[in-house]
Amino acid sequence: MSGKVKALLIFVAGAVLGSVTTFVAIGKITQRQFGVRYSTEVIEQALLAMELHANRQEEVSKRIEARLPSYVLAVHRNKELRDAPNAQTALWRVKEFYAVNSIPVPDEVSGILNDLPPEPPTSCCTR
Repeated sequence: MSGKVKALLIFVAGAVLGSVTTFVAIGKITQRQFGVRYSTEVIEQALLAMELHANRQEEVSKRIEARLPSYVLAVHRNKELRDAPNAQTALWRVKEFYAVNSIPVPDEVSGILNDLPPEPPTSCCTR
């Protein structure tokens, strides 16, 4: 075998091995992130269920309502959050929360929510 062919085969084998290793490593990282996120959501739901079972619905509702502006601002200011597949739907749901409950939209997020494009009529959540 000539030196050039041998070098090419070594290069290709290294590239393939590097690609496979990278693919496996990224897959493990993604699995771990999913696990952390899922576990966090389970904890949150369990705590929420405990509070609701203890008849603290009003406190839970007020606490969530108080956080909504910070969620809107986070999505609006962070490119990764803003570009997430459900980001606009999340903002539509927050806007809908204020409208359905006749609650004035806080000043710090009213511009953001007012600038949202209209929700498509094909949305499963359109009322």
